[in-house]
Amino acid sequence: MARKVTRREFERLIGRTMVGSAAVPLAANAIVPIAPGSDGSRAEDARPVERKEGDLKPWADVVARRWENASKAHVIMDMSRCEPSAALSFQARARHWKVIPYELTDGAKGSLLWAALEQAAPPLRLRLGVKGWHAIFVCVYATVLGPSTVWLKLDGDAAGQPRTTKEYSPYGSFTEVFYKVAELNDTALHIEQQSTGAASAAGIVYVKLIPLSREEVAGFVADRDQREPRRLAVTSDSGFLGSRAPTTMEEILRELEVLRNTDFGT
Repeated sequence: MARKVTRREFERLIGRTMVGSAAVPLAANAIVPIAPGSDGSRAEDARPVERKEGDLKPWADVVARRWENASKAHVIMDMSRCEPSAALSFQARARHWKVIPYELTDGAKGSLLWAALEQAAPPLRLRLGVKGWHAIFVCVYATVLGPSTVWLKLDGDAAGQPRTTKEYSPYGSFTEVFYKVAELNDTALHIEQQSTGAASAAGIVYVKLIPLSREEVAGFVADRDQREPRRLAVTSDSGFLGSRAPTTMEEILRELEVLRNTDFGT
């Protein structure tokens, strides 16, 4: 059952302050679908970051508030927009994602999606509805029972990449994680649970899209395309063949997709 918590408690529950969405401000209190209690995690400082010479660039530092346009982010809170709608249910059902509505006391509403470890929920698509270069963040939800992992990819990507919460949190967790920088054009985000091999629970609360400034676009592209560093090498012990039990070419390519546009020369 939902309980009313203060804004500060809500920020602690998700592990950071909710910055970047003028359309979805937090009011004094919030109603969230969380069991009583908090792990006491410290909310992050939402003040603008003063950049210093030698600091990591935003796409290397992967903290949302370090992007120049963080305050202009578009946050998709209603995950029930995902398709196909037949894969969603307000009750816990096998081969479905459970829709869990939540509401902020200022009236803003959202819905997170949850699939327990044994639910074998099907892949989903979320139309992002924006154009141009964006930094993409997702909020991953996990219960007290263990970590949560979601596989993400955009239209046209060869394979997905995993994003996960920490191994264990005594009261569950909401974790905002960086996915990637991409040039979007009414692109869809594909969301998938790890259901084969060592299956994992999966939960997604919102998607945050931060538009890049011209300087950030130029810097990101230059960093992605530069070839000056020495080539790196990587080896694989093929452990993923057991832990993920891939059966398609795309599932095998996932092992390499995390290296794309890096100094490994993919």
